[in-house]
Amino acid sequence: MASTIKVVILGGSGFVGRGLLAELANDQRFAIISLSRSGGNAELRHKFPQVTWLQADLQVPTVDWISQVVQADWIIDLIGFLFAKNRKTYRQLTITPLQPLIQQLQATGQTRFIFVSANKAPFF
Repeated sequence: MASTIKVVILGGSGFVGRGLLAELANDQRFAIISLSRSGGNAELRHKFPQVTWLQADLQVPTVDWISQVVQADWIIDLIGFLFAKNRKTYRQLTITPLQPLIQQLQATGQTRFIFVSANKAPFF
């Protein structure tokens, strides 16, 4: 049997995060950790009990979230703001929170990182 793939989802409690969890959470190959400012609410914890929910502010490095990301096989970043009023706000809400995390990952060099941004997506 293949080893478990550890996936850390940043922003798993958001709209896109919930959709991704719906696809990945029931697949036994994945151990999923969701990091978000809220840590997930009761509804999400009930809907996805197989997900490890962790409340974290990426601007404040803590052993809890650092240990999760440096051990991850994949990190999927869904943190962001779709309708930022300008580039400065977009950067502040989407890019800046990742800087401490990227600094932690530079030391390991083995984690795969996916950055998802809807900033340029067309409005439906």
